[in-house]
Amino acid sequence: MSANSTQSSVRENELLDPNNVNSACSRCKKEQSEIKSRKEYFCSQCFIRFISGKQRKQMLDEKFRVNYKKTGVDTNVLLPILFNQNLVESLSLLDILLNLLLEQNLNHHGKQGFNLVVVILYYKSSQEDINDFNLFIDLVKKNYLPLNNLKFKLFDLNLFITSNPSILRSIDVDYNNFQSYSIPKLISGESNNNNSNEIINLDTILSQISDSSTKEDLLNIIITQSVKKISLLLNCGVILLSDSMSLLAIKILSLIVRGKSYLIYNMLTNDIRTLENLQIIYPLQEILNFEIYNYFNLKQLNSAEVLNNDQRKRIRNPSIDLSVKNYFRMIENNGYSTVVSTVVKTGFKLINPVMVNPRGIKHCKVCDSVLFDDPIRWLNKITVTDCVAPENEEELSNYQKYVSLLDAQTSAGSSNKGDLHQERTQMDLCYGCLVSVGGVSKEKFVWPIYEDDSTHDAQTDFKVDSEDLLTLQEYLI
Repeated sequence: MSANSTQSSVRENELLDPNNVNSACSRCKKEQSEIKSRKEYFCSQCFIRFISGKQRKQMLDEKFRVNYKKTGVDTNVLLPILFNQNLVESLSLLDILLNLLLEQNLNHHGKQGFNLVVVILYYKSSQEDINDFNLFIDLVKKNYLPLNNLKFKLFDLNLFITSNPSILRSIDVDYNNFQSYSIPKLISGESNNNNSNEIINLDTILSQISDSSTKEDLLNIIITQSVKKISLLLNCGVILLSDSMSLLAIKILSLIVRGKSYLIYNMLTNDIRTLENLQIIYPLQEILNFEIYNYFNLKQLNSAEVLNNDQRKRIRNPSIDLSVKNYFRMIENNGYSTVVSTVVKTGFKLINPVMVNPRGIKHCKVCDSVLFDDPIRWLNKITVTDCVAPENEEELSNYQKYVSLLDAQTSAGSSNKGDLHQERTQMDLCYGCLVSVGGVSKEKFVWPIYEDDSTHDAQTDFKVDSEDLLTLQEYLI
């Protein structure tokens, strides 16, 4: 990757303090300071060690260390990177991990504490983006050799939709009783419109959703579920996510706004999942966003092409995540970064919600989260569905006309569905997904629905027989 400097990002976050360029580094007391962070002045090398130390604090487990007495298979660690999303954080974490592995390799006669698998996720990247990725691989080979068992893979997120078209369903939400139904597609893998040969994939589904928050929520669900399934396919017991403290604060508030606060504990906990046997770790959880940008610039990791792709879009109607991100960016720039850490620390103190669902353990068919409460029962309890009774003849006449028109529309819709209406199956959705999919037309929105949570796994989901079929290309260094 090219090493063009992005000084504008540095100035925007006020990382360099020109009034104190002659002050000594607070750590080594020798070098000239270049960066001010957390009321301390750092030279470049001390700041790099400071950031790397924050990462290593989250990975103190014995499984990440070189152990000459260790027997069995080494720990496989997955690092997912999404094209055009949070690339600065992802590439910074990758650089930190590669330097850690390189240090272990050189200090322990070629031995490493764990095997790193980097998966690049994309769904509509151009060939130019793929070429940038190839250049990045060449850079890794040049700067981080010798390293053992370092794999880079490309994964198309469209496989989440296209790999198993037989389970694609339209989702219908009846807001009279808040019940949701899944409706089979007329033609598996194709749109319901018989005059259209458009193949249903992730890009076509997301492009038909006008609400940016709904689109963002569903894409995040696809990314989360795909990463977990990929880790199982590649036998990776640990997933490293590149979310900084700032990004975690954004996700926490966004989940609350979306009505999915019950997912905060599950998102933040580092405990091994009992069913999936996966450990999720945030190595950058104690590092602020502007500190990551500073590390990124000091290490000259930036590629002008990739960064331009990441910052190219200007959205008129920002999503929930983007609105919260702008809020925290303003807070950090005004010197109130402690608000960010307070949000994250509060999130880590939350416990798992108490199960009060009278129907037992159920899972949302869209996001796969546990339904700790019955959203239908709760919504019916707090929602007034009956209108005020007509008080005069004019209101009564208008009401009767409205009911007649509504009955006619319902009858027309039922006749257009034909026998398909009888095939719809009742399904479970969490409150957040009820809100998200409720604003999307069921004729346009499809989703892979598994009738039984216990009958599917990563192999059947992606229709693959081996990890080689999972990716377009594999780079083994």
